[in-house]
Formats: sequence, structure tokens, C-alpha cells
Amino acid sequence: MQISNDPLSILVGEKLSSVIFVLDYLQLDFDGNRLTCYIFPKVIKDKLVTSINSDNYRNLLCSFLGAIVISTTEKDGFGISISFEAGEIFLSFTDEDIGEVAYFVDNDGKWSTYNSIF
Repeated sequence: MQISNDPLSILVGEKLSSVIFVLDYLQLDFDGNRLTCYIFPKVIKDKLVTSINSDNYRNLLCSFLGAIVISTTEKDGFGISISFEAGEIFLSFTDEDIGEVAYFVDNDGKWSTYNSIF
């Protein structure tokens, strides 16, 4: 049993099963647990930080498909990190991001929202 104030902690041990690009947002699905991001996360792999503006962004993000989550971190109002053995997906909130920047729905239908505090 996992005890944490971070709703994303239930992702530890789950695999990234789909990456869904929508016109102006992104959804990451972990076997039914879904994180919807209204800003595009950074992808960190092999010590290289890649953002949505990079030509290789989609390939790097999709390279985590099937990978198992080893940890999650939430810094209230500042960002969320989902780590895999090969790297991490980091949703960084900035002063340009005001209000809700992401939400998470687990397999039981419980919702959590992530807001920038700037």
C-alpha cells in the first residue's frame, strides 16, 4: 500500500501505456490513470532536456512507452516529475502558467488538479 499526499504516487510500478497529443494539450496514460497536461512537459533523457520546440521531442517522449514509473515528485505550485529508469518527464510550472496547468484522474475516478501558484 502506498501512502503519500501526492496522488501521482499510485503510478509507481505502472507503465506509460499511451501518449496522446491533442491540438494544444497532452495526455499521458498509465494503464487507465491519466495525466492531462495543459502545458507540454520537458523530457529528460541521457542528461539532455528536451522541450516541445525540439524536432525530436515526440520521439523522446514516446520512447518512454512501456517503461515502468520508478518515482513521482510533486513540488506544489512548481512542477511535477515522473521518473523512469531511462529518464523523466517533468512538468515545470512557470510565472507564465497561471491557474490549472494539469489534472490527474486515477482508475477509481478520483480527480486531482495541479495549479501554478504564481
